[in-house]
Formats: sequence, C-alpha cells, structure tokens
Amino acid sequence: MTETPLESGIDDLILGCNLPSDWTVTSLPDDPLAVQLNGPASQTLFLLAGRQIITAERIEVLAIGYREKELDGEPIDHVIGALRAAKRPVILPWGAGKWIGPRGAKIAAWVENGLPQGIFLGDNGGRPIGFPQPTAFAKAAVVLPGSDPLPVSGCWRDVGRYGFHLPATIDPARPAQSIISALWDLDTQPKLIGRRVSFFTFLIRQIRLRLS
Repeated sequence: MTETPLESGIDDLILGCNLPSDWTVTSLPDDPLAVQLNGPASQTLFLLAGRQIITAERIEVLAIGYREKELDGEPIDHVIGALRAAKRPVILPWGAGKWIGPRGAKIAAWVENGLPQGIFLGDNGGRPIGFPQPTAFAKAAVVLPGSDPLPVSGCWRDVGRYGFHLPATIDPARPAQSIISALWDLDTQPKLIGRRVSFFTFLIRQIRLRLS
C-alpha cells in the first residue's frame, strides 16, 4: 500500500479507523510495517506499508516496506541507491504519458543496463487491454502488476483487480519482512492475477481525470 507523504492510510487502519463494515484489525507488535485485517467470513488480509516517491526528474518510484519521507524530490539515482542500501524493493510503475521524453529515456537506460536486484518495472490494471506493451517491459526479466486506481470517483473498486502471486511463505507475525525478502530475491516472472481495463474504460477515465 504505497502512500504519498500526505497520506496516512496504514496508520489509520492500525488505529482501527476507516475499517470496512464488520472488519476488525489485529495489531502486529513485531511488525510495524504491516497491519492485519480480519473479515467477517474469517478472511485475513495483510497490508504492507510503502511510499510513493516522486523524484527530481518527476519519475514515480514505489518503495515497498518503506515509510520515510525524506527521499521525495531527490534525484532518481540517489533514491534508488538509498532504497537498495536499505534492501527495500523498488517498483518503477508504468503510467499513461509517464514514460515519454527524458523520463522514458531514463527508464530505458536503467533497463538497458540491467535492473539491479530488487528493482522492478511495474504494470497496472489501468493500462488498457490491447494497448501496445511498453518497450521496456520486453527487456525486463520481471514486471510486477498492480491496481493503481486513479483519483476518479468509483475507481476505488479497482483496488486489487490486478496483481500477482508471490511464491513465498508468509510469517503471520512478521508479514512485511516475509514479503520484502521474497520480493528482494525474486528473479522470475510471477503468475499474474486479474485483468486490466478495456480501452473504452481507460479513455473515459482519462477524460474524467483531466476534467477534474
């Protein structure tokens, strides 16, 4: 659950705020980077904290298992270097119009030189079905999908619609560390789960986004 420096969703959930109806929260004293939610039908959902960072080059970086705010606005080489030093997985997510011009060239250079361990490209459920695959995807060993809903009314329903199966054993007492370690060591494409939106849905949402 990657949040901007202005958001506090994970903290709210830990405090029991904004919970879905009939859901409860279990504190994880051994894991401050995760929260456990319990559903009315005995569902268990672990949410892992993360940070959405916008670099000096205006490139979006998703830091997994990271909550600090000081990297926002820093050059991308410094951001990725700091996150790798902390052994935090990094996702460079695709977005409509985000990988063109100098920003696209920077992403292409990272991929061409070989992405270091723990650094991945990211796809999202908002990239429409039938849309040309970004060139960088073909050169990356692993592309991790996510939902990444737009800040448009109704798009909250997209949360969790597109993702992947991480082949790892999760320690329920320390789920964040389990997931961080598994992602750090991931070197093959995991199985995709869910599907992306149609081109019509993509077009309508982009229009609504730009008019909002």
